[in-house]
Amino acid sequence: MPSEAYQDDEALRDMAIKVSSICLSPEFDNLRKELEALYNRSGERHSSIAAFEDALFTLLLQENEDHRE
Repeated sequence: MPSEAYQDDEALRDMAIKVSSICLSPEFDNLRKELEALYNRSGERHSSIAAFEDALFTLLLQENEDHRE
């Protein structure tokens, strides 16, 4: 039976794989650029950081929803 620490490591590894595959996707890149342009126009101070975070969060939620169906 795997230890709890091992299970935590596996969960973290799975999340890293999921995040890296999202961040390297064209869909992420397009969404990030679109959000960054929108945030720049609205005067957001840290538009590139906010756009990255929001694009990643959006695609993580989308992937999570896809796995529920």
